[in-house]
Amino acid sequence: MTRKLLSPLLLLILTLGLAANAHAASGGYTEGKPNYIALDPAIVVNLAAGRRMKFMQVKVQAMTKSVEMAETIEANKPAIRHELLMLLTHQDTATMSDVQAREKVRAEALTVVQQLIYELTGVGEAPAGAENAESKKPKKAEEDEDEEEASAPVRIEAIYFTDFIIQ
Repeated sequence: MTRKLLSPLLLLILTLGLAANAHAASGGYTEGKPNYIALDPAIVVNLAAGRRMKFMQVKVQAMTKSVEMAETIEANKPAIRHELLMLLTHQDTATMSDVQAREKVRAEALTVVQQLIYELTGVGEAPAGAENAESKKPKKAEEDEDEEEASAPVRIEAIYFTDFIIQ
């Protein structure tokens, strides 16, 4: 009796273990579902506030529905963080304290990150209105252009400011 119970139980444990390994091998990302990639650690910048300086700390996450893009984001985190740092450094306290202005900065961050990923890797789409996007297209993207047209677009869907402090 014990052998009859152990065999299916052992088979179930092995199956679950293999499924977990496959999920971990893909970074835990799921194709077609929102995948959130934390761009840790939090970005900290100085903000001008009249004659005083203030600090802003922002935690940022990127969202994509593509496993390929999630892995591309992971591989290029230092470059992405740099671009976001440069963008946020140019803001002031008044802009970042206003919700509508902050949303514009978030939209600009999305465009900057999309353009960066496209220029570095050829993965994804050049953002609308990107200057000279075709001339900056990497060779890999030009070679694979016909293959990519058949599949769904691979892109960063959104950038989120998930934690936001000014002091």
